Amino acid sequence: MRLLFFVYYGSLIFCFSSCYPVQEVKERSDQQTKELAEYFAKVHTQRLLALEKEDVETFIAFYTEEAALFDIGATAIGKKNIRQHVQNVLSSMSIKNTKNVQKEVEISGDLAYDYGTTSMELHYIYDGHIEEVTSKYVAIWHRQSDGKWKIVKLIFNQEG
Repeated sequence: MRLLFFVYYGSLIFCFSSCYPVQEVKERSDQQTKELAEYFAKVHTQRLLALEKEDVETFIAFYTEEAALFDIGATAIGKKNIRQHVQNVLSSMSIKNTKNVQKEVEISGDLAYDYGTTSMELHYIYDGHIEEVTSKYVAIWHRQSDGKWKIVKLIFNQEG
């Protein structure tokens, strides 16, 4: 089955046929979404492992220069401010046992989003308290001119 496009021009109707059968277009889109979902999941894992290792530079490498991070109780806009925010967080706690569960990915041209949950243990330096937290997240991604995808917006909302 091919897609047909009808164009009405004056009193004439033109009919154009697509080059690809509908099923082939859908399969190609599904494969692209699957590959991108795997890539985003891998990036989230790398970001969280960087937090566990207190490697701020690796953590922020996945963000665009103008990115915005809406963390629980704080907003950081721009890579410089995201770096400072993460450094502030890591000065008061260490982060352990991180886990990311991706629930959905959607793509539209050079923009995409994914959402899911992130869980971790927060080990507070000053009093030794350990807190387990689970947060919902939404990440908005933008394909860069070099073809790589980076985060432009990331928002967390703690469950519970």
